[in-house]
Amino acid sequence: AAALAARDAVLDRHGPPLAFEWPNDLVWGRKKVGGVLAEWLSAGPAGPAAVAVGVGLNLGPDPREIDADSAGPAGPIALPESATIREEVAASFLGRLSQHIRCIGTEPGWHDALQSIRAILLHSADQTVVLRLVDGTRVEGNPLDLKPDGTLVLRRTNGETIEVRHAERWID
Repeated sequence: AAALAARDAVLDRHGPPLAFEWPNDLVWGRKKVGGVLAEWLSAGPAGPAAVAVGVGLNLGPDPREIDADSAGPAGPIALPESATIREEVAASFLGRLSQHIRCIGTEPGWHDALQSIRAILLHSADQTVVLRLVDGTRVEGNPLDLKPDGTLVLRRTNGETIEVRHAERWID
């Protein structure tokens, strides 16, 4: 919901159509322009369980203009000039997030959200991704599918198919 809301908020402000790079990056033109992090908060005596979500979008200058040596894969989101662009994107994001949360609470809504994410994943089955698993192991392969729980199905270079639930993109 948060990733789709971030993408929609940028589009609402006449920005580019962002893509997703599993597991949590928002990208445009092969540059990372944002990310989504979520943390499960277990239920406590005061109430039910919840999820804390953080979303970052690079609405500022091109990171290479600030420090060309450390910009790495980061880049800016091209948006029309506006003195209030951050506020406009934030307001749009919150409205879109509320819509997506309501939708994914239903079986058809969850299915639609998953299909949307599958359709705009940056990597396709003919592109190789390199991931670092939780234990530090490097895994390389081609994305085949995204399961309903967010697990990435990957075909390794040796032909083996594996499911990757938790990992990060490997950056040398």
